[in-house]
Amino acid sequence: MAVERLNRILAAGQSVVLDDTLSHRFLRDRYRQVAIRANANFVLLYLDTALEDIAGRMTQNRKDPVRQGINDNVFAAHRDRFERPTDDEKPIKLASASDISNYLASLKLALD
Repeated sequence: MAVERLNRILAAGQSVVLDDTLSHRFLRDRYRQVAIRANANFVLLYLDTALEDIAGRMTQNRKDPVRQGINDNVFAAHRDRFERPTDDEKPIKLASASDISNYLASLKLALD
């Protein structure tokens, strides 16, 4: 379903931001191929969040829910199966708030 929707949006000449875990290489490859077929750029942003930070956010969200939580067992299974992007995928690794700020600033400069 998501691939069909992306195909339609890209065919209409519009840009797309896909916000997903893309936790397996085959998923990233699938969306990369959709972009290639549409002659669109594909940029993989890898938010490399420390597991300690994720655990802290999950704990905080249980105390003061601001989003739907995730079961610990479900998260553990996801964490254990996660395939980190490899160098050949050319991910843009963002591991801190300053990385994100710098990346966004570089985008703004490129668009100005």
